[in-house]
Amino acid sequence: MDVLLQGIILRRLHRRRRRVKKRRNLFWIHPIHTRRPVFGSFNHLFPDLLNDPKKFYNYFRMSPDLFFQLRNLIAERIRKENTNYRAAISPEERLAVFLRYLATGESFTSLSYTFRMGISTIHYVVKELNEVVWTILQPLYMPVPTAEKWRDVAQSFYTICQMPNCVGSIDGKHCRIKCPPNAGSQFYNYKHFHSVVLMAVADAKSNFILIDVGAYGRDNDSTVFSESTMGRAFKANALNIPGSQEIINTDINMPFYLVGDEAFPLSENLMRPYARRQLNFANRIFNYRLSRARRTVECAFGILTKKFGIFQKAIETDIQLTEGSIKSACVIHNFVRQTQNESDKSLETEFLEQNSNNLQLQSLRPTSTHRANTKALQVREKLTEYFMSPGGSVPWQNEKCRDVI
Repeated sequence: MDVLLQGIILRRLHRRRRRVKKRRNLFWIHPIHTRRPVFGSFNHLFPDLLNDPKKFYNYFRMSPDLFFQLRNLIAERIRKENTNYRAAISPEERLAVFLRYLATGESFTSLSYTFRMGISTIHYVVKELNEVVWTILQPLYMPVPTAEKWRDVAQSFYTICQMPNCVGSIDGKHCRIKCPPNAGSQFYNYKHFHSVVLMAVADAKSNFILIDVGAYGRDNDSTVFSESTMGRAFKANALNIPGSQEIINTDINMPFYLVGDEAFPLSENLMRPYARRQLNFANRIFNYRLSRARRTVECAFGILTKKFGIFQKAIETDIQLTEGSIKSACVIHNFVRQTQNESDKSLETEFLEQNSNNLQLQSLRPTSTHRANTKALQVREKLTEYFMSPGGSVPWQNEKCRDVI
């Protein structure tokens, strides 16, 4: 009898809990969110920001002109129809939510209160914009280069960095993430935090040429590049990089190559510094000249980190959304730098100067000297000789390297 009575009581409690749960879900739209047209951040702040370009840039990381230019590119892909239950969120407001997320790295809960949207709505907007922005902007502002484009990049490196036949500087960075469920130590890196790796090749003007996102933070740094999609395509000569070419104003024939730091293996098409032990003067000159070219990718990462707050804290979304957000930030970086006018550049410069103390992305770990083949060593020696020759030296290199001999 006691067992029967206990069962009746449990069933009544269960029905009561179900009724309470149903009452909690009566709202189609929460009352707080119904007031979005009046109190939402976009509707009461956006018009004021348009009247102050500096504040607008600080809020969205781009000028009003670039905001609307980006809106025009993606509007038809993100426009929604009104329904009988609620009015659709405009493309402008969707873009504002997305850019604010990249700019601050705020949680979806925080953005939900700021813009007066449901958390699930914020999640959907960020996910959709990641896909649309990458799909539309990547072919326009980060396409796989043609042979002619690689030659243009090489010309820029020669003009700006005095590095002949260089078609890009390469580096990888650890992007901090919150440990995914059941991930174990896959994403735990040598700096003792969880991360995914952003591998990138940049041109002489700090635009990203190629990127690869998603390698586990724990992966051995020497294999991240070789096992990435970018690295495999590079080794298979599938990136349209032209064959060898004579250095300008010389008869020295040399292949086109990338420049990287100690984390990368030396090959005919990838130059890394000489090992730091027992360097002679010519070796130091080579390392100095290579570092001047390699700084372009460091500069690109620095600008990316200072502009977009998602890189300044642990990204809390799932891995797929995290990778999409990183790719979107990189292609928007290119979009802004390649389309901005002089007024926009001054806004960018002022913003970067005011945020010069932000944390940088963590570099890949330098590895021990890789065993290079004879041809790779010969290319590096030939380049070293060129830097020491009258036609290849620059006036300040001896002064820069004299104190460290």
